[in-house]
This record gives sequence, C-alpha cells and structure tokens, in this order.
Amino acid sequence: MGGSFNALPRVPRLLDTEQQVYKDAAADILRQKGLAHPQLRLNQVSRVDLEGDGAEEVLVSATHYARGLSASDSPGDYSLVFLRRLVKGKVVTNLIAGDFFPKGSYFLLIQIGAHLSSSSSCSKLKEVS
Repeated sequence: MGGSFNALPRVPRLLDTEQQVYKDAAADILRQKGLAHPQLRLNQVSRVDLEGDGAEEVLVSATHYARGLSASDSPGDYSLVFLRRLVKGKVVTNLIAGDFFPKGSYFLLIQIGAHLSSSSSCSKLKEVS
C-alpha cells in the first residue's frame, strides 16, 4: 500500500489517566446510566485535533469489570468511550459508546445438540435472571 497522503496528519498525545476533570466526566456519565457509586478506572486519555480545525478534542476510555472479561457481569461493571470538546466556548461531553451494568447480568452459553463436530456447532445465548 502506498500513496502521497499523510495517513496520520495529526498525531494524538496520550495524557495522564489520573486527571480529575476526566474522572469527573466519566463519573457523570456513569451516574446518568444508573451506576450511583462507580469504581473509576480510566484506561486511556488522548488529545488530538480530530477535525483538522486547529481545536483539539479529548477521547477518554474507561472500563471496570469486577471479574475481568467473563460471561457474567457484576453490578457496577461498565465500559465506555467519550469525547470532550469545545463548542462555542463551552466544554461538551459526548458519549461515543458504552455498556453499563448497574444491576449486573448473567449469561449462560448452552450448547444444543448431542453431537457437535468441528465443522458445525449450534449454541444459544440465554440470559438467566
């Protein structure tokens, strides 16, 4: 692959994940999604001019899974990505994506069929309350 264009014209800068302003923004989103007392853990904070207009935006990702990545979620688990930027002189926070589990959930993978071969398998995802 090649070309004469710059594939990364604006290089992102990684910022400190302990900055309180971004923890507060994450906590606000989590409270709005029903997590009253979230355990805050910012994974990454990046500053970059996404739009090429000279104004830098900040992308923040945060995740907390009490059991790590597993088939079940504990109450208070979450994963989110949000953007902070200036709009008409005011800081605006936009949620880009997120999964929120204020009450937790439990998923059980059930294999269906007496004989499962490597070429064909059936499975069903069932939520158990």
